[in-house]
Amino acid sequence: MRRRAAALSMQTALALAFTLFVLLSAGIAGYLSQRSGRQSVEEIAARLRGDMATRIGEHVRRFLHIPHIINRLNADALGGGMLNVLDERSLEFHFRKQIDVFPSVSSIYFGNTSGGLVNSGREAPFDSRYVIGTIGSKAGVFRKYSIDKDGNRTGLLAEVPDFDARTREWYSRAQKSGGEGVWSDVYILFTGQDMAITASRPVYDVHGGFLGVAAVDLSLSQLTAFLQALPLGEGTAFIMERSGLILASSRGEPPFVLYEGGEARRLHAVDSAHAEISGAALLMASELEKNGLLTDGEIAFESGEERCYLRTESLHSPGDLDWIIAVTAPEREFMDRIDKNNRTTTLVILFAVLLSFGAALLLARRMAQPVLRLNAAARAITRGENPPELPVDCEILEVGELSASFNRMAEALRETIRGLNEEIGVRKETESRVRAAMERAEELRKEAENANRAKSEFLANMSHEIRTPLNGVVGFLDMLRGPGLDQEQLSYVDNAKVSAYALLEIISNI
Repeated sequence: MRRRAAALSMQTALALAFTLFVLLSAGIAGYLSQRSGRQSVEEIAARLRGDMATRIGEHVRRFLHIPHIINRLNADALGGGMLNVLDERSLEFHFRKQIDVFPSVSSIYFGNTSGGLVNSGREAPFDSRYVIGTIGSKAGVFRKYSIDKDGNRTGLLAEVPDFDARTREWYSRAQKSGGEGVWSDVYILFTGQDMAITASRPVYDVHGGFLGVAAVDLSLSQLTAFLQALPLGEGTAFIMERSGLILASSRGEPPFVLYEGGEARRLHAVDSAHAEISGAALLMASELEKNGLLTDGEIAFESGEERCYLRTESLHSPGDLDWIIAVTAPEREFMDRIDKNNRTTTLVILFAVLLSFGAALLLARRMAQPVLRLNAAARAITRGENPPELPVDCEILEVGELSASFNRMAEALRETIRGLNEEIGVRKETESRVRAAMERAEELRKEAENANRAKSEFLANMSHEIRTPLNGVVGFLDMLRGPGLDQEQLSYVDNAKVSAYALLEIISNI
């Protein structure tokens, strides 16, 4: 015989079904929310990286645009005669005032056709001011003086013999440019404190005569300071040349390496001590080698055991600058947000499920109560008891109708049972009468059998007692019949004999 499976109560089944439905719905909603949340966070994170790269690009473009503006202003002033190319003091004053106005530039200067130089600038880290000049506005001794806030020279900082501006890269490039502003290559300062780049522009008089070159130096450590001030979180931003040589990074890593003996070499991005920078540089180098170009956009790469995302933006400036802005961010940075959102969603789902389970229990109890009453009434009927009348004003239409039908069925069943009880009473009374009649018939049968037995015994005795004398009579009649009797007498004897035989036959039949 098969064992009956464990059954659940209706209340528990309803509560579980409702809870499972809520749990399934919440699970699907949670999954869709998690998927949508992840996609949204990824899109927002990518947009933020893009916005950050754009922000850096705009800052660097402004940073690189200012030297060209200054050079154009100075070239116009020098070429138009507003400034005397040979008046060292006026040039020094003019450049010093421009240094005050433009805090992003390191130095502003002019090299004339005689190789002379006039320069005013600032030095990190204390924003110390200085001026530089050659004697007689021509090639020769180069002297660098510190100055106070009023421009007064306070001390000699350095002296370089045989200086000739015409031999410098910034001068020769500008002279060959045909009137446009140009950039020098990025170089390391001889002090080993920083890297710089020079924007220069040729100066012509109103007749087209070449007067010299106006130039502005930019200290690239300013870019490093800007990147470090950005709200990058766990991400990294860096700027490099398309050749891979690093210019600045938010990690504050020096963009050059100083070796023993004072030799300094620029740092390649793939050699960076920071895995996200070297990994991104390797990826960009691979893209450049494979495609011949690096398109701006989002790329995923592995940095050690961590997945990172790279956003790149190309930066081109008048004067043939070709730089790349890169913003990297580890996947875990926005995954932490997703995980936090998932935990919050899970807690909300659990709370909703628990709340739903409690509500389901109350609702199931309310829904199951009429059915439980119906079940109790049905059990009462099976035990032969008279069930109470069920209420029909139930919140559930079908249960109310079922209760009304059950009441009608119970009433019909009571009537049927009442009729059956009456019929059973009649049948019992009839059976009692039949049983009494059968007992009486049995008694009469036994009396008849006794009477028959007595009759048989009587007849047997009587037959024996009568047959014996008759047989004697027949024998005597046979003896009387002889030759001595006349015909009449023989007739009497024969009649008597016939009567005797008839009587014997009657006795035999009895």
